[in-house]
Amino acid sequence: MGRSVGAYFWSIINLGFVLWIGQLLAGMLLGRAPNGALLMQGLTWVVFVLLNASLEAIYQRGTYGGLATVQKSISFLQQHWIEWLLPTAAIVALLYLLPDFPLLLDAVIKGAIIHVAMVFRGHLFAALDGSTHRQRMFKYRGSWPVGG
Repeated sequence: MGRSVGAYFWSIINLGFVLWIGQLLAGMLLGRAPNGALLMQGLTWVVFVLLNASLEAIYQRGTYGGLATVQKSISFLQQHWIEWLLPTAAIVALLYLLPDFPLLLDAVIKGAIIHVAMVFRGHLFAALDGSTHRQRMFKYRGSWPVGG
């Protein structure tokens, strides 16, 4: 357990530090603005979208520094935004639209959905990273059924 947690601990701490510094600077700049709280909320959502693939960049590509992780996540989203964000939005919508269950059952159901979603995201990141849409189309062209 110590080796597995230790492998990613400092990478996540580095990313958290970069986010903390960014939040601190944005708070100082937007703190006196008339709509500063609204702007901070919007900025938080933008960061959430841009760094959506950051955990996969850490544990699959081994990025260590916080800025390297930010760069990898943004670069990944620039190349694969539609393939990555559509399933993520579907997962978030599913969790949001689920009815409320009793506390323990709710935790089990949502935990199971999140577990399946995270495994799916890991496989999706591995399939998308390092290839372009055109390369994937060429690779899978031979496996499509013939006829119509």
